[in-house]
Amino acid sequence: VLFNTVAKLFEDDEVPIFIILNKCDRAKAEVEECLKATSDRCTGATAVIPVVAAAKHGPMLKLCEACDSEEILIMCNARKSFYVCQNSDCQQCDQQQKVKPAYGIEKLFEETTARLPVLVAKSFRQAELECFHDLQHKAHAIIAGFASVAAAAGATPVPFSDFFLLTGIQVAMFTSLAKLFEVQVCPRTAGQLIGSFGGMGAIGVGGRLLGSLMKLIPGFGSAFGGVCNAGLASSLTGAMGFLFKEMFKRIRSKALFGEMTFDDFCQVMNVQEQKEFFMAKFLGLQREPLQQVHLQRSLVEQVAAEGAETDLFKHVEAISVASAGGWFIGQLAFSPHFLNLIQTMGNEPHKAGELYQKEWVWKFLVSLAVGRRPAKRSADEIERAQAEIEALRADKSLWGVDEDFVELLVEFYWVTSDGEDRTWEELIGDLMAATAGGEITGATTLGSPVNTWAEGKNFLIGTSITTPGDTGPGSCNDRDASGWFCVGPRVPQALIYRNYSAFVAYSSRAEGVDALPIAVWSPARFSVKMGSGPNQQPPMSFCHSCDGLEVTYKSTVDPRGASRMVDSFHYNSNTPLVGAVAAGSAFLGELVVLPFFDAQYFKLAAEKIADLVEKIPFVGGRFRNWLETKLFDALMTQFPVWGLTASNVSTGFQEGASLVRHLAEAGGKLSEQAFESLAQRRLLAFADGGLVDNSAIGNAVATGANDILHITYSGLDNLERLLAKVRTDKQILNLLHLNFCPFCYANFQVFAEDVPTVRAMYPTQLKFLHVHHSSQLKSLQIGTLKLTTVDCRYFGIEAGRSINVHVISVSSRSGIGGIGYQTYNTLVQEIVDAFRDPMNNQLSSEVLGWLM
Repeated sequence: VLFNTVAKLFEDDEVPIFIILNKCDRAKAEVEECLKATSDRCTGATAVIPVVAAAKHGPMLKLCEACDSEEILIMCNARKSFYVCQNSDCQQCDQQQKVKPAYGIEKLFEETTARLPVLVAKSFRQAELECFHDLQHKAHAIIAGFASVAAAAGATPVPFSDFFLLTGIQVAMFTSLAKLFEVQVCPRTAGQLIGSFGGMGAIGVGGRLLGSLMKLIPGFGSAFGGVCNAGLASSLTGAMGFLFKEMFKRIRSKALFGEMTFDDFCQVMNVQEQKEFFMAKFLGLQREPLQQVHLQRSLVEQVAAEGAETDLFKHVEAISVASAGGWFIGQLAFSPHFLNLIQTMGNEPHKAGELYQKEWVWKFLVSLAVGRRPAKRSADEIERAQAEIEALRADKSLWGVDEDFVELLVEFYWVTSDGEDRTWEELIGDLMAATAGGEITGATTLGSPVNTWAEGKNFLIGTSITTPGDTGPGSCNDRDASGWFCVGPRVPQALIYRNYSAFVAYSSRAEGVDALPIAVWSPARFSVKMGSGPNQQPPMSFCHSCDGLEVTYKSTVDPRGASRMVDSFHYNSNTPLVGAVAAGSAFLGELVVLPFFDAQYFKLAAEKIADLVEKIPFVGGRFRNWLETKLFDALMTQFPVWGLTASNVSTGFQEGASLVRHLAEAGGKLSEQAFESLAQRRLLAFADGGLVDNSAIGNAVATGANDILHITYSGLDNLERLLAKVRTDKQILNLLHLNFCPFCYANFQVFAEDVPTVRAMYPTQLKFLHVHHSSQLKSLQIGTLKLTTVDCRYFGIEAGRSINVHVISVSSRSGIGGIGYQTYNTLVQEIVDAFRDPMNNQLSSEVLGWLM
C-alpha cells in the first residue's frame, strides 16, 4: 500500500523508484523467489536491486564469484569468513575466497546514476570526487570528522533512520563551520540550507519540498541516504561541508553586521550559483561515478596527514607506552622531522611504505651497523627465516623459547658480532638521532618543547626496575609461580659485574609490615606533562610498589653486603628522553639475573637457544660461539640501563653507565670506599617495560582513564597477563615445565575477568578489516572489551572501575626485530592500504573516532 501511494504521488514527474532487497546472502532460489514476488507486486518500480549490506551467511546468492557455481563450502563466524569452490572447472577451485563485507553496491550505483536525471549524476560525481585540497586547515578537520560520523550513521540497518541522523550531523557541521568562520546564523538557517541543497542534490528540481518527499520513497531513500553503503552518507556530508565552507567565505564580510538568515546566504550564492559551482568543479574531473568511494578515502588521508596537529589525539589525555613504543611516540612528540615523515605518508599514502623505508628503516639499520653498510638479505633468505619463526610460534612442545626473545637476540647478534661495544642507552641514542633527523640528542629532556599535537598530554614510559630477591610476582618463591621445579638460585641477585676473581651484585626485599612483596621486576613509569618545561614534577609517582624497598649490595670486598632503603625516586621533567626511552625498552636487561644460575641449567638454556637460532638463514654457526662468549660474558651488563637513582636526574643514567664501565675496566676491583659510594648512590638496573606489562594498559588505567585504545601485534596475549587466574610469571624458556624465574616475565592482575571469559567475549566484539593480496599483513582487527578493575597495588589501581579497552590488533609475518626489517616497508604499505580500502570505510571511521 505504501509503495503504491508513493508511486502515485510521483507518477507525473517521472521520478524513478528503486527497491533495494537486502540480506541476499541466501540460496539463489530463495533470493530469486523474493525478487520475483517483489517485482510482481510493485509493478511501478524502476528496478529491484539485490544487495548484501553486511554478509553473514556467505557471498551473494551463495554463488562462487569466479564461476557462479552453487557448489561451495562456506565458513562464516565471528573470527573468519571465507568459502571454497568445489567446481573442478573453476579457476579458484579448492582455494579460499574471502566473503566480502558487502555485495551489490556497485550495481546499486550503476542503476542509480544511469536512471536519475543527468544533473543528479553530476551532483553525485561532484560529491564523490571533490577533494579537500583547497579547504583551510581547520575546516578540513571539521568536515572530515563529521563525514566520518556520517559514515557510521549511514551504516545503520534501520530503514530511514539514517536520514534523521544525517540531518542532525549536517546541522552540527554547519554550526561548527559557522563558529570557525565567526558567522552568526539564525537557528533555522542550517535546516533551510540543507533542505534546499538536499533537493538540488537529490533530483535537481523541485526545491526543498520535493527533496523532503524523496525520503519516503522505498529503496531510493536508502540508496541516497547510505543505508547500504556508509561511504555515500560520508560523501554527501563531505560535499555539503565543502559548499558550506564556500558560502561562509563569501558571507563573512556581510556577517559583521549581524545574524545571517537563509535569504542572506541565497544572496551571496543562490540555488543556480550552487549548481554552477558544482558543474564547474565537475567539468574539471574525468572520472566514473562509481569512484565515489575515493571521497571517504581522502577523508581518512586528510585526517592522517593534517589532523596530527589539530583534531587527531585532540581528546587523548595520556599516552602510555611499553618497550619500543617509546621510540615511536618519543619521535612523534619531540621531533618535527619525524612528524613531517608521518604527515608526508598521509599526504602520499600510495608511497607510505617506500617513504618509511627510506626515511626510517634504512637509517635505523645504519644506526645499528655503526658505519658498516647493513647487509641486505635476499627475498629467499627472508622467506625461509620467516618460516622458521612461524614454526617457532607454532611449536607447543616441551622445548620452546619465546619467539620475540629469539628474534631480538638475532638483532643483537647483528649489532655486536663485529666487536661493537655500546651500552643500550648509547645504542638508543644513536637510533633516535639517526631516524629523527638529529633533532633528538642527549640534551633532549622529557620537559623539552614538543610538537603542537602533544602539548599538555601526559606521556608515560613504562619500565621495569630489576629487584630480585623477594617473593613477589616473577619469583620462583611466589605462591602462584608456574612450573613444577625451580632451577634458579634460592636468593636471586642482579649482576653488576663479574669475572673469575671478583663480582658486584645486589638483591632486594620488602621492609615493613605493610610493604608489598617485592616483584623480581617492579613496575615503574617515567611520566611528564609534555611541553611543561624544566624542573616540573611528574604527574604520577614513579614506582607505586617501591615503598619499603630495601636493596642489599654485595661484592668481593664486602660479601656481607651494604643495605640501603630506596625511599624515593626523583625523575622529573629534567630526565633525559633517550635515557627514559632506553630504560623502557632494554629487552635484554633480564640477562643480569642469569649468571647466578647453576652452570648445568645455564648451559642447557644456551644450547637450546643456539639450536633454534642456528636454523635461521644467514645466522649460521657463528651464533653459538657468540652466545657462549660475548653475550653471556661482559656484554651482559651492557644491556640493562644503569641509573644512580640518588644522583641528579639529568646525569644519573650516564653516571650509572660510566660506573659499570669503570668496573669492567678495573676488573671488578673496588675499594671499600668506592663500594660504599656505589651503595649510597643506589645503583639499579632498568629493563624493558614489557617484562611487567607489554600492553602498557596497567599504567594507562593508573592515570584514571576509563577509555583506552590498545594497539598490539599479538592479539590478546599481552592483555591476558593482566587478567584473573593467571600465573604470576610467564616463562621465556619453556624447558620441561621448569621454572627459570627470575629469568621470566612478571604478571600482575589488573582486571577481574579471567582468560576464558575474555577469550569468549572477544570474538563477539571482533571486526576484521578487509586485507587484499598482502604478503606481510595477515589480519587487521578491531574490537572493544568491557573490563572491571581489581585492587592492584603494584600499579596503584583501585577496584570496581569499568574500563573500555578498544583494541587494534595487527597480525603479520614481519617480526618485531632481527629478521623482518626489510619487509617493514611492505607491511606499512599494506596497513595503510587496508585503512584506505573502500570496503573498510566504516571501520576506519570507527578507529578515527577513537583517536579524535
